[in-house]
Order: sequence, then structure tokens, then C-alpha cells
Amino acid sequence: ALPILESCMPPTKSLHVTGHCYCGAVTYRVDMPAGKRPRFALYCHCESCRRAHAAALSQVVCVDTTMMTITAGAELVTEFSKPPRGPVRAFCSACGTRMYNAFPAWKPDDGTTPMVFFTNTLNQATMLELPERFRPTGHNYSEECVLDLARLEELLAASQP
Repeated sequence: ALPILESCMPPTKSLHVTGHCYCGAVTYRVDMPAGKRPRFALYCHCESCRRAHAAALSQVVCVDTTMMTITAGAELVTEFSKPPRGPVRAFCSACGTRMYNAFPAWKPDDGTTPMVFFTNTLNQATMLELPERFRPTGHNYSEECVLDLARLEELLAASQP
């Protein structure tokens, strides 16, 4: 018999995590019910995300909009979308931290309304011990990657004690 990988099995416990923007004015909570997984968790290399984040890549987790709640500072959340088909990018108007992307035109067959949040905004303890459900399983727009991933891996390995 083949071993059953834990990551392939439906999660038996609900998952609740919190996060915030850089200045702390906008806070949020993600509540993922037992049996549910994100639509995807990955590294995005697209030019659009790189410019929006001023970073070489972003780490995103896609959940249904009903799973994420802004718990404080909703009045500071500003949304921007670049026509003709850009996602709605939400950020804290006080410090500029990107909070989430919404995709109003994306209507999956399962009736959900997908959005992505950025794991770099999770609370520090959660980021350091990222739940298995939120760990990236791949790369999006890898053809647009500007990082030398092999060199990055070398440097990471060399910096380990």
C-alpha cells in the first residue's frame, strides 16, 4: 500500500490566522473551515505583481472572499484597478502595505469569489511557522521571473548555520 500524504488529505481542523499592514492600522483574519484548502498557494513572478509590490516576487494564497475579514482599519483600505483587466489591488492608505487582490471578473464554476492575500502580512509567529495549507506549491508566471533562482538557493544554503 502506498503511504497517504498528509498534504493530500482534507484538513480535519479549521484554521484561523491574523495579519496586519506595516503601520498596524489595518488588521485582518482568515478563517478556513475544516476540510477546505486554498484554491492555490504560490509564488507569483508576473510583471504586474512585481511592480505593485516593488519586489521580485510575491507569495500569495488564494481563498474565497468569505474567508477573509478586515477586523480593523477598513476605512483605510483603498482599492485600485488598472484597466482593462487588472485585479482590484487593496492597500493600506496610511502606510501603503498591499493587503489583498480581488478578481471581480473571475467566476469559477464552484460559485466562489476568489481573492488572494499576501503571506508577508501575516503575524510574525504565523509567518515563521507557515501552516501547511498556506505553503507555496508552485510558481505563477515563471517565464517572467527576474530572479536567478539557482543562485538564490546557493546563497540560502550558504547562509545556514
